Amino acid sequence: MFNFDPAQRCWVHDKSQDRIIAWWSGWADQFKSIATISAYGLVHWDELLLDGWWPWDFDLRRTGRLALLVFYLSLTSVSAKTVRAG
Repeated sequence: MFNFDPAQRCWVHDKSQDRIIAWWSGWADQFKSIATISAYGLVHWDELLLDGWWPWDFDLRRTGRLALLVFYLSLTSVSAKTVRAG
């Protein structure tokens, strides 16, 4: 999440509830004022624990789980050991 731009529309992953959320760029100001980023790149914001993001035009439906996992790991600093399979 180190290279996450809250002003851009995208998809984010909430690790605390293992769900993908559509990110709205209108949240950028609030995000910048209250979000905290851990040394591992995890973002605590508005009761969410964000640990990955994808561009808005990234087609999640046509991407295989392995390709999605590889893409996810390339955008975050989270090691493969912390990602749940299945």
